[in-house]
Amino acid sequence: MERIEIQITDDVFDAVKKVRGASDTQLIAEICENAIVFENALNLKLIKKEAEKSGKSIVFETEDAVGKNLIAQIDGTKEKLPVDASGFITSKFKVSSEVPLEVKKEMSKPYRKSIKLPAFLFAVFIGVPFTIGAIFLFILFFVYPSATVKLVVSSQPLVKSVTVKVSTDATALDINTKVIPGKAVDTLISSTKEKETTGEKIIGEKAKGEVTISNKTDQEEKFKKGSTISLVSSKESLRFTLDSDINVPAQTPETLTEPPIYGKANVKVTAEEIGSKYNLDDDKNFKVGGKDTDDFIAENDSKFSNGSSKSVKAVSQEDKTALSEEAFTSAKELALVQLKASVDPTQKVVDASVLYKKGVETFSKNVGDESDRLSITQEVKVSGVSYSQAHVNILVENLLSELIPLDFELYGKDQSASVEFLNLEESSKELKDVNLQVKIGTYIVPKIDEAEIAKNLKGLSIAKAQDYLTNVKNTENFTIELTPEIIRFINRMPGNTDKIEVKVERK
Repeated sequence: MERIEIQITDDVFDAVKKVRGASDTQLIAEICENAIVFENALNLKLIKKEAEKSGKSIVFETEDAVGKNLIAQIDGTKEKLPVDASGFITSKFKVSSEVPLEVKKEMSKPYRKSIKLPAFLFAVFIGVPFTIGAIFLFILFFVYPSATVKLVVSSQPLVKSVTVKVSTDATALDINTKVIPGKAVDTLISSTKEKETTGEKIIGEKAKGEVTISNKTDQEEKFKKGSTISLVSSKESLRFTLDSDINVPAQTPETLTEPPIYGKANVKVTAEEIGSKYNLDDDKNFKVGGKDTDDFIAENDSKFSNGSSKSVKAVSQEDKTALSEEAFTSAKELALVQLKASVDPTQKVVDASVLYKKGVETFSKNVGDESDRLSITQEVKVSGVSYSQAHVNILVENLLSELIPLDFELYGKDQSASVEFLNLEESSKELKDVNLQVKIGTYIVPKIDEAEIAKNLKGLSIAKAQDYLTNVKNTENFTIELTPEIIRFINRMPGNTDKIEVKVERK
C-alpha cells in the first residue's frame, strides 16, 4: 500500500496529479492539517472518483478536526459539523488577552538646601552648573542616543482557491459572480514534413514473343487484339495477350489422297504480367482463348524474352496516414506558440481550451508511386480562449481585502496566484466558457503599530521597556539595540520618539 502526502497548499488539481502518478493500486492519502482540500467535501469526492477511474482505491488520513469530519461525511458515518465561515486555512493565531502596561514617568523631587547667599553668588554657584548639566543631559538623553527595536512576529499561511469562469459572452468583469470576459482567438499555420517510405512495389518488363495459331476447323476465325492465350501443361497459369487483331483461315478440306492442312497465322504476344518466368523456351503449346485445343492451338517457334522484375520502395497508404499524423503532432506545438504570439500581451491563452483541426493536405506522391521519400504540406487551424491577467489580479485583490482576518495584514507583497484549468478531462470541441481554478498563496502577519510602540517606549528604563515589549500581542520575541553602545550605562530608552526605530520581522 503506497502513501502519498497532500500538503497544505495542494488543491484538488495537485492531489489528482499525485493519485495518477502513484504506482500502487491501493493508496493512503495523508492530508496535512488546514489543507486547502478541506474547504469542502466535493474536493475529497473528486480525488476519490479520479482514483477509481484509474483503477485505484484510496483511504484518507488526517489529524485535522474539520478534515476528519469531511472524510466521515463522504463515508456517510458522521453528521456535518460547523466550519469556520472564513473558508481559509490558517494556523490558529496566538491572541493575548493582556493589555500592555502603561508607562508612568517617575518624577524625582530635587533636594534643595536653604542657603542664605547673595543672589549673584547663588546664580554663579547654582545656576551656571545646573544649566550646563541640563544641556549635557539633554544632549546625552535626547539628541545623541538612538535605539532599534526588532519585533519578531509569527507569520501565518493563507491559502485560498476559487473557481473563475472565463466567458466569451461576457463583456465586463463581474466580481460578484467571478466571471471574466474572454476572447475567442484562432490562427492558421502551414507546415511541411518528410519521411522515408516503407511500401514496396514490383517493377520490370513484360516478356514478348511470337506464336503461330493453327485453325483445325472448316471456318475462318478472327481473334481480336487483347485476346489471351495460356500455356498448356503448366503448374502456373502463364497468360499472354495478342498484340493485334488476327484472322486465322480455315483448314483445307481433306481429300482421298491428302489429309487436311491446318489454317495458320502468326501474331506477336505480350505477357500479362512482368517477370522473368514468362521468358519461355520455344516449342511450347498454348490454348487460345476459350477454344478447345482440338480446334485451335498456338505454338512458339522461338523463345520469349525481355521479361524481368525487381522490388523497389514505394508509397503505401500507411505511409501517408503516418506522415499526416506526424505532421499534425509537430504542427500543434508551432500553432500554439503562434496563437499565443497573436494575442495582446495583456492576454493569456487557456492551454486546455486550445483545439487543433487539420486543414488542406498535399502529398508529393500518390499511393503506389515508386519513391524513397514522401513529403506533405499541411494546414492546421488552432483556436482557443484567452483572458486578461489584470482581471485575475483584481479578483485576487478583492478576495484578500475581504478575507484577511481582523488585526492581520499581508506580509509585504509576498503573495502568489496560480491559474489551472479546472476540468480534468480535455475538451474535444470549441469552448465558449472555460472554468479556471485560481489558487492564492500568501502570508499574513499581525498588525503592529510601530509608531505607537515607539511612543510608549520613549524614556522607559530598559527593564520596563522589556516588560512592555513582552506583552505586545502576537510577538514571538524581540531585541533592543542601543547606539552607541557606551550609553547603555544610562539604562534607559531615548527620550525622543524620532530616535526609536521599530522593525517588524516575519518568522
